[in-house]
Amino acid sequence: MSGKFCKAPFSNAVIDNNGKLLPCCTFIASESHKINSGHIQDFDKWWNQDLKSLRKKMIDGELDGGCRHCVRQEGTTESHRQVRNASFQRTEEDITDQFLRDKDFVYPEEIEIRMGNLCNLNCIMCGTYASHSIINEYEKHKEEYNQLGIYQDTKKHFWWEDEKTRRNVLRLVSKVNSVNFAGGEPLISPFLPTILETMSDQCTVGFNSNLTILKEKVLEMLKKFKGVRLLLSLDGIGSHNDYLRFGSKWQDISDNLQKISTLPNIKIKANFILQHTSLYTLPRVLEWADKNNHPLMFSLVYDKSVDGTGMLTINSANPNTFGKFKEWFDNSKFKQRYKEIDDWLESYKYDENLEVRFNKYTDMLDRIRKNDFNFTFKQGG
Repeated sequence: MSGKFCKAPFSNAVIDNNGKLLPCCTFIASESHKINSGHIQDFDKWWNQDLKSLRKKMIDGELDGGCRHCVRQEGTTESHRQVRNASFQRTEEDITDQFLRDKDFVYPEEIEIRMGNLCNLNCIMCGTYASHSIINEYEKHKEEYNQLGIYQDTKKHFWWEDEKTRRNVLRLVSKVNSVNFAGGEPLISPFLPTILETMSDQCTVGFNSNLTILKEKVLEMLKKFKGVRLLLSLDGIGSHNDYLRFGSKWQDISDNLQKISTLPNIKIKANFILQHTSLYTLPRVLEWADKNNHPLMFSLVYDKSVDGTGMLTINSANPNTFGKFKEWFDNSKFKQRYKEIDDWLESYKYDENLEVRFNKYTDMLDRIRKNDFNFTFKQGG
């Protein structure tokens, strides 16, 4: 593969939380150059016409601004570009030839459906665009958020309530080989059972899920598919989880993980977001994954999460916290197994202003959520 080529715009599409369309799950539409986001109601035009400019950039070896997050990840963790390039079987030469002959790519091989911002959790690294629960919190405590210079959009993106959009989604899922569901929290969406009923049993399905709620009806429906993939959102064990993914209980997740593990067609991975708090939570997570034989994958926290400053990145951790974790990791049995963590530690550049910002943010959350960051992470909570 050439250094900048990505197969995603040729092979998959994403229905974003607001019903708009993206070429991949990490694409940053606001930073893209002249790439039309489109809407699910105009999918065929977007797929066969509007994406041509981005595809041409890939053919010509150019980078679009929307690809910035992948560019940032590469060298520290495996990017979505690298994952997609490895999983999509067609070669770059074959794809290029089809594009230059001006042949349509018909329908994507896979689509990701983000089920709006319906979500039952208030995760520390998340915002209102992906969680209506954070909208509710923000509206109740707007003054506290605004005092920190944090201003949030309060629109609830429940695109599946529009009948025309629903019909277009159901038409699309009947034509593809694989569907991945994300959110929000996809397993609580009232539209999910209808989509699963429409899909062929020859499809594979995937879920990016917090797994706090698992309905028996959905569990039963998953048995029909050729394959099921679960990417469990996991950033801490026990009280660490309950703090970072506020509104969840670790025992519920653990119980539901046991239930879904009984499916004969399922493959499970856990996705861990590398961020400031990982310096406290990683030891327990690595031990848990090792003990339970659960594969881990890593991604970097989006550097503009919550307020755009980068306060949730590793760079907001003070040198003492960083040093303690690095010493532990360097002497652990995990050092040789997780190069991504090593590379993440190598990227550390302490910023005192970010540390101050992070502390103010967690202090604010502690007041409104009646939590205690210091006890949970620094005193063995």
